[in-house]
Amino acid sequence: MRLTSVLALASLFTLTSANQELPHGFVSCELCKALVVLAEQVVKGNITEDAAKGVAIGYCLAEHGGLGYSCRGKWQCNDVCRGAVNEYAPILFEIARIKFLDPKATCESVEACSSADFPELEMNKSQSSSPPLAPPGLMHKEPIKIVRIAQVTDIHYDPLYTVGLNNDCGEPTCCRPPDMAAPSYNATAGHFGDYKCDTPLSVLKLMMSTLKELNPDVLFLTGDDPPHDVWKQSQEFNVGVTMNVSKMFAEALPSIPVFPVMGNHQGFPVDQFRIHPQEDAGWLYNPLTDLYLSLGWLNETTAVQYRQGGFFTAPLPRVDNARVVVLNSNLQSKGNLWLLLNETADNAGMFDFFNSTMRSAAANKEKVYILLHHPPYAMKDTYAQAFTDIVREHQDMVKGFFFGHNHNDFYTVVLSSDSNTSTPIARGFVPSSISILNGRNPSFRIYDVDQSSGEIVDFHQYRLDLRRQGLLNNVSEHQPAHFELVYSGRQEYNLTDLSASSMWQLAQRMKLDDALFSKWFINFNSGNSNGTFTEDERKECVCHLQGSTKALSDRCKQTWPKLTSRD
Repeated sequence: MRLTSVLALASLFTLTSANQELPHGFVSCELCKALVVLAEQVVKGNITEDAAKGVAIGYCLAEHGGLGYSCRGKWQCNDVCRGAVNEYAPILFEIARIKFLDPKATCESVEACSSADFPELEMNKSQSSSPPLAPPGLMHKEPIKIVRIAQVTDIHYDPLYTVGLNNDCGEPTCCRPPDMAAPSYNATAGHFGDYKCDTPLSVLKLMMSTLKELNPDVLFLTGDDPPHDVWKQSQEFNVGVTMNVSKMFAEALPSIPVFPVMGNHQGFPVDQFRIHPQEDAGWLYNPLTDLYLSLGWLNETTAVQYRQGGFFTAPLPRVDNARVVVLNSNLQSKGNLWLLLNETADNAGMFDFFNSTMRSAAANKEKVYILLHHPPYAMKDTYAQAFTDIVREHQDMVKGFFFGHNHNDFYTVVLSSDSNTSTPIARGFVPSSISILNGRNPSFRIYDVDQSSGEIVDFHQYRLDLRRQGLLNNVSEHQPAHFELVYSGRQEYNLTDLSASSMWQLAQRMKLDDALFSKWFINFNSGNSNGTFTEDERKECVCHLQGSTKALSDRCKQTWPKLTSRD
């Protein structure tokens, strides 16, 4: 058994007392949790079925039998433990081979536990490398087939990050030459990064090794590989960092289809992309096209498209009759000064390409997944409206759009119109960032997509919590560090599904439910928050969730509930 398996079981032992009765049914809460964790280890091949049952029986005996302790009820503890394990373990093993079983959700579902029985079992969560294959309510007679899509965004890799340097250098990002050695422990750049600095190579490698273990079917890379030292950069540096990061992904995940998106930090200077992209072709689009072509991320057809301005379309592997549309939102972003030359031009014909691609997909009855770096509201208003209008026209085809840029765990909903009677029709997701700067814990996400319908049935958030894992200011490369599965979307927010309507209602609930918004706000800040917030912060966040355009966001703010209406 691997060390992680042993640690998972050890954590269960330390969370239980030695004199517990069977609280809810034939299987105790603690035994149920142990069985679920063991079932996962059996599926992973870390332990045999017989060995897992032996461990479970021993665990049950240690907690409920032996040493003269008698279980309540009509069974002796020995009989209860052996009977429960031998009856329930094979069922759990079989189910676990079909779908991932979360200890908390599973044991509450079978009423072996109540919600009060659970502290946060972070170590148990971190063991989950296979997300659910079929959430409740979506199961058919045969389990649905799941395609697992990973999204990684805003890496901001700093090749100059140096362990032990000062993390408080007075510049926007530190921990790199010519910074001096740290004057104190709290000012020390740790081996796995610092909240005042960009991403070190150690985190990049750890993230890629975790992805390799999780083995997703597809990877969405939604932009921004270079660091934030924007005052020291060059065209060669930005492209060089992007190419190096891409090569690392290709080496770590050689057989996984990758869809790369252009981020605003891949331009030089940051945010600046000429309205005629061919003027940037020599240093930006051509080198990246050649690289992606050599890595197999583009083919001859998509390479021609990408050279024109960093956008392309291609079929989405493994999902039935599905297509990805990759946009270069930098051509229309609010930070792009080149747009002062013409704020309404269809730069490189990208929106014409977008529109014609969507109409062609509609004719072929394809499902569509849209990738871009910026959330729609970060584009110039004209372009944000154009994006929204195209999504509205093809709402039945759009299964989701995926973006980055703001470094928060976030989503936004597109409505059917800007009127007061509009309804939710689509939603987009951002999974926080790998970048650590400004207090972020490195994070990425894996989506469960129904192979047949193309619907996103759940997502799973992975996070490297620097503070909780004792990594801040720690210069040791031997300090244990791992990306943990910290939550799954539907369970975390009590959602029946991840439809646009459900995500809209989640935002509505957060307007009045302080505890719910506090939980969401902690995740919004990638776990580096105590959940406290101001009403202005809540309003700004929720209205972005409900507003893909400025008009929608403003309407949300104008109709915001008054404090006196809250409980």
